[in-house]
Amino acid sequence: MLKATGASGIAALLTADIEADVERVLIARDRDVLRADVLIVPHHGNRTLSTEPFLDAVWPRAAVFQVGYRNRFHHPNPTVFARYPVRSIPLARSDDGAVRIDIGSEIVLERYRDTRALLGWGADHNRDKEAASA
Repeated sequence: MLKATGASGIAALLTADIEADVERVLIARDRDVLRADVLIVPHHGNRTLSTEPFLDAVWPRAAVFQVGYRNRFHHPNPTVFARYPVRSIPLARSDDGAVRIDIGSEIVLERYRDTRALLGWGADHNRDKEAASA
């Protein structure tokens, strides 16, 4: 796990493949150190991670799930994924395309497929789809 903090105090927590037992140890050791503005979700959103106490300790302003497109493990787990919107944490998923995080006075998640045409799934595709359904 790595926590990077910029001169402005904005922090990102890169959790790698920590497990729930590690989350519990980190919370017990120093809950306040976990606080971060951006969270790279533990272990791709595996079903045993991103425990509610861990999320409450980190309380990120944005989170990114690093998952492969059509991954065989079906990450992220739907229950784990649902814990983030319940806390009003903006999300991005790497299986939806590249994710860019702009950190300034606000944190902005840019999802590549939302802003650029990728494999036919950009703005033109959505416009064509809407026209076909009308």
